[in-house]
Amino acid sequence: LATLADDSASDFGLESDYYKVSMMSPLRRLQQKTQVFPLDVKASSRSRLTHSLEVQAYARLIASAIIKKCEDKLSSVRAHILRCVETGALIHDLGNPPFGHFGEVVIRSWLGELIEAHGLNCELRDGEKEDLCAFNGNAQGLRLLHTIHSLNLSYTQYLTTIKIPFTIAELLRGKGEGAGISAYHSDFYSWAYAHAGVYLTEKNLLDAMREVRGTVNRHPFASIIEWADDLAYVLADLEDAVERGLVDRYDILHMCDKLSRMSEMTRFENILNHQVVADIFIQSPSTALFYLRDVISKAYIQDLSSAVASNLEQFFKTGEPDYSKAGGEGLTVVKLLQDYERKMVYVN
Repeated sequence: LATLADDSASDFGLESDYYKVSMMSPLRRLQQKTQVFPLDVKASSRSRLTHSLEVQAYARLIASAIIKKCEDKLSSVRAHILRCVETGALIHDLGNPPFGHFGEVVIRSWLGELIEAHGLNCELRDGEKEDLCAFNGNAQGLRLLHTIHSLNLSYTQYLTTIKIPFTIAELLRGKGEGAGISAYHSDFYSWAYAHAGVYLTEKNLLDAMREVRGTVNRHPFASIIEWADDLAYVLADLEDAVERGLVDRYDILHMCDKLSRMSEMTRFENILNHQVVADIFIQSPSTALFYLRDVISKAYIQDLSSAVASNLEQFFKTGEPDYSKAGGEGLTVVKLLQDYERKMVYVN
């Protein structure tokens, strides 16, 4: 916070970061990539670029809500925080291949087969094979920003892009454990290869940022970007699924009715009531989908900002909010929507 508040260095630096990122060719290339649905000729089709703009809007809303709840501590750096998360949202998908995680799996598999087929094991130095077989869009984005395009961004800006601030070698040695990472899976080996957030080529940068911060934990702004990303894609994919006929209004109404009747979802009992949503669908499907996006995003952002504000010190130290001191219905409904879309949308 002290660094952000230093107008002599931070203000121009973060604005310069935004300018540099806005002019990048990898950012323009996002308009030719998609995550779930193939590109089509419709002018309203979503691409990685439009998704990044949506994430940017949600990241600003989340950060604004946190600042509002912690005005005594954050109001003086409001503009800096908002600019930093906006830029972070804009670049969060720079290194991602088409079709998201599926594309990453294909690339990791292809690289592994290439290494074996050409007998390259003996030609690769320690860690290089693991690095190649741990292809990850997040790590590739950092590589594009720092090593390939040499943008010379501020450390804070780089840190907003790193979800898992460890190399594959560090993860395999257990270094990430207890450092604010909550995404461990039962198959940790596979998880590590899919989530390592930094390549060896950026290890010196990572070490320098760790030294300045005095911690190996994920930066709190990176968490804000991830939350905004989750919210943006779960709502956008539902809209796109309706437009493409994968689900219809009756599927949506059934889902809303089920959510409103859940005992732990009392906040949504009236606003997601079957009749309420059905009446809005009569006006138009787009109006109904906008309504769902509005009420779900507001609840999600309210819960997140409350969790952060309840223990701001912990959030800035670990990148993780204190969920025990805030309501969770907004978080739960997004999780349930993700589960719903895995069954109804992503299987098609």
